[in-house]
Amino acid sequence: MDDFCFGGVRYLGASLEKNTSGCFCPNGQFRAGNHSNSCVFDCPYCKGPLGEPKMPGDVWESNCNLCTCNNQTQTEECFPNPPQSAPVCSPTGVLVNTSCCGHQICVEKNCSYNEKTYKVGDTWKDATHPCMSFSCSKEGIQTETRVCPKENCPEEDRIWDNQHCCFTCNQSCAPEVSSFNITINNCTTIIEMPVCQGQCVSQPSIRVVLHGDLQVEQKSRSCQERRSERRSVTLQCSDHTTRHYAYKHITSCECRSCGILR
Repeated sequence: MDDFCFGGVRYLGASLEKNTSGCFCPNGQFRAGNHSNSCVFDCPYCKGPLGEPKMPGDVWESNCNLCTCNNQTQTEECFPNPPQSAPVCSPTGVLVNTSCCGHQICVEKNCSYNEKTYKVGDTWKDATHPCMSFSCSKEGIQTETRVCPKENCPEEDRIWDNQHCCFTCNQSCAPEVSSFNITINNCTTIIEMPVCQGQCVSQPSIRVVLHGDLQVEQKSRSCQERRSERRSVTLQCSDHTTRHYAYKHITSCECRSCGILR
């Protein structure tokens, strides 16, 4: 028989003798309700938050209340769920509320940056922000920006650090070889000649002098020739002859006062 429960009482159901095979309760069990698919041994008097059958002695949580099916009255009894003390998390964990009831659990904190996940304590760099460093803390992503010293020199004289964040000026005053295309009286050649290159720190001395009127005088310094030697170069002429010329080949340079700024 396809018996079922209603109001805590077992009712006789339809006969299964002429029914085909299907899903029915095992022998000794019957459906918890006329339209229920749950099989029980005894007709329950209590129902859970979703209408599911509850037997005497069952305990469950519903709407932040702790409920039980009373053994004597066979009815639901619910009381406010007692508050639980917050768990103690690890140094890299944070408390997270699991429901509106205020229940908390510990969750390991992570940081997400550019589709990558970092743990608390991890540090990283981003090539698009070379002067910034990033770290993951329990409060989230922390940033630190590096402050570069103020330098002013042409791009070719800048020496960048490994992160290409800060640069220093190449202040080494020294000869650097450059190519020159020389033309003299229809005679030409290409010559490699050293040129003094480098940054020199200006002299900080400033004084007031008399040049008809009182004026402020400040000396500056530039990279200039210190030593040189005479060398010769051969030019090819348009009439298929050659000519020889002497030139000054710089061998060393130095920072030297080059004038007065007023």
